[in-house]
Amino acid sequence: MASKPDYLDRIYVASPCKTGWENMTGTEQVRYCAQCSKHVYDLEKLTRRQADRLIAINRGRFCARITRRPDGSIITGEESPTLHLMARRASPVAAAVVSAVISVGSATPALAALPGGQVQISSVSNGQDPQSSGSQTPFKPIAFEPVQQQVLDCPLPVVAIPSGGVVRVVPQSLRQLYEKSDLIVVGRAGRSAIGSAKGGDQIKTEYLITSVLKGKSRRQKINVAHYEETDKNFAEGKTALLFLSKGSAENGGSRGSYVLADFSTGIKALPRTDIDTYTDRIRELAAIEQRKYSTDDIIEWLVNCAEDPATRWEGAYELAEGSADLVEGEGSEDDKPACSLKRAGASTRSDQAQHASVNMDSSNALSATVQGQPDSAEQDDTDDNDSLAARLTEAQKERLVTALLNTQSITQGDLKLIALVKTWKEPRLLDFLLARLHGMEDNPPAIANELVDEVTDIVDPDSDLAEAFRNASSGEDASQDSEEDQKTEAADNAKDEAERAAKTQQAIEQRSAALKRFLEAVESKRRGQTV
Repeated sequence: MASKPDYLDRIYVASPCKTGWENMTGTEQVRYCAQCSKHVYDLEKLTRRQADRLIAINRGRFCARITRRPDGSIITGEESPTLHLMARRASPVAAAVVSAVISVGSATPALAALPGGQVQISSVSNGQDPQSSGSQTPFKPIAFEPVQQQVLDCPLPVVAIPSGGVVRVVPQSLRQLYEKSDLIVVGRAGRSAIGSAKGGDQIKTEYLITSVLKGKSRRQKINVAHYEETDKNFAEGKTALLFLSKGSAENGGSRGSYVLADFSTGIKALPRTDIDTYTDRIRELAAIEQRKYSTDDIIEWLVNCAEDPATRWEGAYELAEGSADLVEGEGSEDDKPACSLKRAGASTRSDQAQHASVNMDSSNALSATVQGQPDSAEQDDTDDNDSLAARLTEAQKERLVTALLNTQSITQGDLKLIALVKTWKEPRLLDFLLARLHGMEDNPPAIANELVDEVTDIVDPDSDLAEAFRNASSGEDASQDSEEDQKTEAADNAKDEAERAAKTQQAIEQRSAALKRFLEAVESKRRGQTV
């Protein structure tokens, strides 16, 4: 079954923009921000299909203006469906029932206040005498039973306002990809050709399937539709792990072809050894889901993922972010009541509409206050207890720590595992982080920023230890800036290669010196000296 893209449901504002929409130039759909030198798209003026396509083409990295409904969903340009009540002539009884329902907001409260109140419903047809219960149909009064008064706490939406800035898309874990994919295969890329999408930016690549991990394919060769931004992953002759959905008009594909189940994580063009590791984990997951399983089974599988560097991000991400409630019994949001007697949690999204806590009782009194961040540590503790990480055994924690300490080159997956291990106050973590930073002294990569922040948080989170290093530009940043200069000044004989190389080298030296000063300051802190 072809699945619809869910990119729009996972988008959020990562870096808010300080420039107002009214101060930008352009159309109602897209405007230019002079401060950032970037185009900003108003998703409210695009259809959902256009917005999903925009996200896929830009791989979830662009600037946008987002307007959310009170329930958190993003408003797009589709015309809202009109609700037609009683489109055809209804029976007198149905009309009476509808009238009774509509009048709940006015007449019912007065009646509800009467302990033994009774009412008789009758209806009138055009040109007819009133129809009511007579001798043929005994009168059956409706009794309103007294209800015990209680306070009901449920979220009441507050009208949201647009927010804008650099947007990102919440990533998909391996288990999420597995669930949403119609077909998971390992295949070798063949030739690519321009597809039929409007604008000519969609292409199709032929794949020779070498193994099938989920689903069925009657053909050994399949076509996968994608966008130019992902061409490097689809290079001819390259073997990749593909998570696919059947093509449809809704997801930008065509009948008989496939599209990526997720534009960024739906293809993994990795070394063969890493693909083999992913293959093993996917087959283990398939075996788990074929039987009755528990949260502990999923946690053990995630630990296996996190132990291996190839799938470390997959395991560490879901252990840190996943909720045990959504694993046990395969619960979903659809199973949860709209209102709960439990205190509503606060939103974690910067652009999410806030909600109000509403107190209602049988006397029709109503009061509302806007909820912000949790106002007590108790709320945070409750959330932590619901996480998958809170269910880890001591043996599983030790396995994860051992896997991390054996790591030499730091990746995004390692950062997720570091953040997880740090919550356990693991004493060996600081020495591990310092050793990795010492290995980066000569040419600190961008990922060193994350390690410096982690060290600072452990040693002295209230200090400005990392400030000088964070302010130092990296050699990578300098190279990117000079490339932008080259594009802008191409017509005016921009800087030559030697000048750009010198600028990059200078930035590397400055950043290296800043990292060395940071490490010296940390060692002084550890020795108890005043910095």
